[in-house]
Amino acid sequence: MAKQKNRPKKDQSPFRGTSSQKRIGISVNHALSGPTKGKSTDPKEIIESAFSYYSCLKRVKQYVEIHQSEAIPLQTAARIASMERKYFSAFFHKKTGITYTRWLNSIRIAKAVGLIKITDDSLTQIASTVGFGDLRSFERSFKKFTKLTPLEFRKSVRPS
Repeated sequence: MAKQKNRPKKDQSPFRGTSSQKRIGISVNHALSGPTKGKSTDPKEIIESAFSYYSCLKRVKQYVEIHQSEAIPLQTAARIASMERKYFSAFFHKKTGITYTRWLNSIRIAKAVGLIKITDDSLTQIASTVGFGDLRSFERSFKKFTKLTPLEFRKSVRPS
């Protein structure tokens, strides 16, 4: 009878213990907070490096910066990147770590935050200026990114 090697079962780790912390020998918090070898754990930095590395993403970013107040659907961004819509969506998410729509909304919300801080324009006007079609979608996105409604944010940065 042939001698069988002690191989782990298909769903079992070859290392003792079952958690990934035990396998790599460090805590997850330490891994995220410690220095990395050329890789960043900050999502914003990851996004920026993808936009500088991939020319198709750079073109999309430049287009969005110029036409931010217009509707820029995924199909338009894919056309600018010279890609099929579904492929562009998967490519964008894989390379940046964020979906196209979430990225676009984050840019628009960042612009809105700046406008709320420096202008007395109505929230409806600001929503329109940064590219949101209606106030309700602007408020939902704003709260998702800042944890405050636009009105609460305005009151916190510009008390009466």
